Amino acid sequence: MRNNLEPRGIGQRRNRVRLFQSTAGLLAAAVILLPWHHAGANSGVDCLNSGPDLVVGDIFDAISYGSIGNRAAFSIGTDVCNVGDEVVNWIAETPDHPVFDRSLYRVHDGRIQQIGLTWLKHGFGAVQDDSCGCGCEPADWSHLGVGCSDAYNASWNGMQSLSGSRLEVDPWPAAFPFPPDGWEDTGDTIFRRLNVLHDDMDPAVYPGAVYFAEAHVLTPHETVSGNQLNNFSSRRISFVPSGDTWVLVLEDQTIVGQPVLRTWADMDPDVFVSEIQVPGDGRVLIAVRVQDEGDGWYRYEYAVENLDYGGSIRSLRVPFSEAATVEGVSFSDIDYHSGDSVAGTDWLSQIDDSSVTWSTDDWSTDPWANAIRWGTTYSFSFRANIEPIKGLIELDSFMPGMPSDMTVVSLVPRTEPIDPCTLPPGPCPRDINGDLQVTTDDVLLVLANWAQCGDGTWQPIGDIDQDCCVTVNDLLMLIDGWGQDCRPKGACCLAQAGCQDELLEEDCLAIGGDWQGDESQCATANCPELGACCLTDGSCVEDVLPESCVDQGGLSLTGGQSCAECPLMADACADASEVTEGNVAFDTRLATTDGPIDPECAYYDEGEIGNDIWAIYSPAANGTLVLSTCGTADYDTDFAIYDGIDCVDQVVLGCNDDFEDCPDYSSYLEVPVLLSNQYLIRIGGWEEGNFGTGTLLIELNEDE
Repeated sequence: MRNNLEPRGIGQRRNRVRLFQSTAGLLAAAVILLPWHHAGANSGVDCLNSGPDLVVGDIFDAISYGSIGNRAAFSIGTDVCNVGDEVVNWIAETPDHPVFDRSLYRVHDGRIQQIGLTWLKHGFGAVQDDSCGCGCEPADWSHLGVGCSDAYNASWNGMQSLSGSRLEVDPWPAAFPFPPDGWEDTGDTIFRRLNVLHDDMDPAVYPGAVYFAEAHVLTPHETVSGNQLNNFSSRRISFVPSGDTWVLVLEDQTIVGQPVLRTWADMDPDVFVSEIQVPGDGRVLIAVRVQDEGDGWYRYEYAVENLDYGGSIRSLRVPFSEAATVEGVSFSDIDYHSGDSVAGTDWLSQIDDSSVTWSTDDWSTDPWANAIRWGTTYSFSFRANIEPIKGLIELDSFMPGMPSDMTVVSLVPRTEPIDPCTLPPGPCPRDINGDLQVTTDDVLLVLANWAQCGDGTWQPIGDIDQDCCVTVNDLLMLIDGWGQDCRPKGACCLAQAGCQDELLEEDCLAIGGDWQGDESQCATANCPELGACCLTDGSCVEDVLPESCVDQGGLSLTGGQSCAECPLMADACADASEVTEGNVAFDTRLATTDGPIDPECAYYDEGEIGNDIWAIYSPAANGTLVLSTCGTADYDTDFAIYDGIDCVDQVVLGCNDDFEDCPDYSSYLEVPVLLSNQYLIRIGGWEEGNFGTGTLLIELNEDE
């Protein structure tokens, strides 16, 4: 990525040099060339605030490292800007430099969950760029100048040896020891990096899910000025399955200065966000989304994100009227890893007459209990037969000496007294004793409470018709439903594609299906459908399940699409397919980088084209061939054309990375071609890790 406010022609990239010297000479004199870039999302940044002030100006780069078992590892790049009017200390080998936190999130079916957590990257030196457009006044290697920016790409942020545990950091003052415990240690692929369970990314498990990355910078230097409030930024991402691993793709633009729960609220107007600012300490966000499920029932989804509160959170209490019926209580957290000793025990839930409470052990019982520590988000949900109102929820701190019973306005079920007979019945009102079967035991309960009537404050047991009295009508309704099976039913995604409604979970699993949950329906379940499987060797197989296609390392076209709709995606030169004039769809997300390094194409690097695919073109006449991705690709393209179709001895005719008049760093090239010849076309990205989809225009202007 480069500065999109400053158009640059062919070959006009800036390079930057980052020199790092570790405490133990780990990289004693490594000189690394990193691309200078700018994120267009930064144009709204407020510049030159009072004091030192860091913001994550862009989440701009991504690396996918592969998998260990059922977990895939990733890293994302961060560009940090000093939008303050004082320099920011960036002093290596001391506790006076920034640290960088990154997380991954999924939004699905009205719930947001954190699915990825990383150790903290420690900064070690500042390069003075101006990607936030504040007008950089350069300082030096140990200080980021006023208005200046400094980028760590995904490779640097993924270096295990430069990472430390978040558990050593007090986030609000950004205080930490240096070196952190285990400094310079390395490990396997997922060690200390963002790592995510395969199922958490799988579209078959979470159809239609939306994903986000969040980045957070902390520095002790800006805490004196109280400038920590804009230190979070977020960006939409997606995951693409590729054989045994997954690829993380950046989408849209970075939302600067905004944590992910607020981004979720911007995306979904039904999300209500509130904030607790703990006196003398950090902040906690609480988001809630209430879904009207019909028939008087509502699903309440809460997410608690501890932004930078060092005291942590150990309990959440949501009140409701004593008349309410509450069911389907659930909880989800995020797994710590790489030696962090936080317990992974799920919080316990308790429902009493007027509230539901989730909690973990307190500090005195277990100082490593599963509290919501800073930089993490836990999710909670339940169903209730009462509509929402604004009310107070309670949170309790984990650390001793910190505030307890903190309250904040949120959405809760109505809490005032309600006549329970006016509320909608439960999902199976004839099941009076709650064993999910309508049997003799339920008849006995009706008879035991015969002729009892409520008075507006309570409802007699056995009142099925909601008239607040136990009468003959209730007995007749019970007999009419005799033998009813009240176990929840829903949609079942079948093993060989398709869907069946109204199945019990156990019956769905017995036929090898994937049960979609209570009251789910095939109409909205988005079950896998058969479709074409486009492979990177240029071949294609019809009528394949998406999961099977992914296992083969292919791209699945669902919804009955045929092989004729496969994009250009031949990964190896030897598999190059024929293309003709027109607009040709292409996809480089599954491509490796295996083409030659061509010095003639050296704009930024030595001439490598990242994640490249290949095609063969045979002109119908002598003329000038036009190749263009100008404004038609979703990533930074780079392409070349070669004389002949020899994959070993290749002769470059032309190449282009960024064309001056094309938006978003897309490409355009014109070369003369001959009727008697064939040509290799190579399409990729401006560096390794830049990939995506687009349309290549192939146009021949014949000689007169």
